[in-house]
Amino acid sequence: MGGKRSFRSRHNEKNKGGKKRRLLDVGKSKYFRMDLDEMLDEIGTPENKGTISANIQTKLMNQSFDGASEYVERLRNESTLPDELAERIKKLMLRNSKWR
Repeated sequence: MGGKRSFRSRHNEKNKGGKKRRLLDVGKSKYFRMDLDEMLDEIGTPENKGTISANIQTKLMNQSFDGASEYVERLRNESTLPDELAERIKKLMLRNSKWR
């Protein structure tokens, strides 16, 4: 009478919980990269602009918003990024991320 349960219900039973993190919205990643590169172009042409951009993107995609935000704060404290630009990058990250 009962029959077999669907895969979906068994899958959800096994995966109760899990911590949600704020990560980069994959659908907006292309626009995020373009906007981030435009912002980093404003500080001139630092030799490590590509590295900064790649690190922010990777941390936002794989770790969390908090990890990427800490990295931006570290760059601000090292005087690599101006204060205003760091705040704009954080707003951009917040706008292009979602809870997953």
